Amino acid sequence: MRYFAFLASLLALAGIGIAGFEVQHVLQSEPVAANVSNSNPSRPAVEPQPPRSLESQRWPAVFGEIVVPEPQPPEPPAPPAPPPPQSPPVDALGYVLNGTVELDSGVWAIVSHPAGEKVLTVGDQLEEGATVVEIDAEGLWLETARGRELLGFGE
Repeated sequence: MRYFAFLASLLALAGIGIAGFEVQHVLQSEPVAANVSNSNPSRPAVEPQPPRSLESQRWPAVFGEIVVPEPQPPEPPAPPAPPPPQSPPVDALGYVLNGTVELDSGVWAIVSHPAGEKVLTVGDQLEEGATVVEIDAEGLWLETARGRELLGFGE
């Protein structure tokens, strides 16, 4: 086994020596002249080419090219939304506060309307878009599209 290892080492050393000799031969030889006259008239003479640019010598990107996005012009602002339709005041809808009831568990308001009466507490809706936020001595406070409104006691 040692004999084969010694033989393989000698062969590798001989290969390295031959390769070194060839490299020395190439480095010491004269470069071939570029302006060789064309002895064969059927083949056109090779014209010297300009050196290649650095861009053509670049390797392709392994993980892709970096793409810088082009700046987009800003979008024009959206036209303003039309104002919400103005709802009439709660008093004009026919609601009348008849009274309030206050117990330990909370405060309730009795509201009458031509369609019937309702008993409301904080958080209930008088109608769609009108939510009860407070009941106090002045009356029933509602949060509507118009803002905060007071439904006072009827006469």
